[in-house]
Amino acid sequence: MESIYDIKLKLINGQELSLSDYKGKTLLIVNGASKCGYTPQYTNLQKLHTTYNERGLKILVFPCNDFLNQEEGEDREIENFCTTKFRTEFDLFEKIKILGSSPHPLYKILQDFNQPAISPGGIKSFLFGGFKKMAYFMMGKYPRTPGGTQWNFHKYLVGPEGEVQAHFLSETDPFHPVLIKKIEEQLAKNS
Repeated sequence: MESIYDIKLKLINGQELSLSDYKGKTLLIVNGASKCGYTPQYTNLQKLHTTYNERGLKILVFPCNDFLNQEEGEDREIENFCTTKFRTEFDLFEKIKILGSSPHPLYKILQDFNQPAISPGGIKSFLFGGFKKMAYFMMGKYPRTPGGTQWNFHKYLVGPEGEVQAHFLSETDPFHPVLIKKIEEQLAKNS
């Protein structure tokens, strides 16, 4: 199986890099979208970046248009939206595909994680689960289970050794106590 660190990427500005550039860091990998009900999470993702970047947390956001076409813009438009509206400073990558038979190589590895996503629970999560089922039916595409990306702003936590540690449903706020606890655990391992 390919290591996460073997994957080559492009930042949204076209600069090429490898995930090996992040070796030894804790990664929070998120698929973003500009027209999603969870788009305001960019604010707390930036706060998370500001709070934990110096300790070794790297936030990597990958725009994706797979979930009800909520990211139709070109890379430059997406970059401008994120940096202007949310003043983001974390690493933003070129738009990718996640659903279907040819997901981006990074998401192919992430979605092989054999644990169910962590949910914040509550009525909102329950109702959103019903909405997702209906949306998947309408799109004719379904996420892989149990490790599949469920919607925009799905979060994968990767430890400093390059292994997926947990993943969180979209409705999980970046400052949810369970997510913060797991981030802190991984940061304690950073080299």
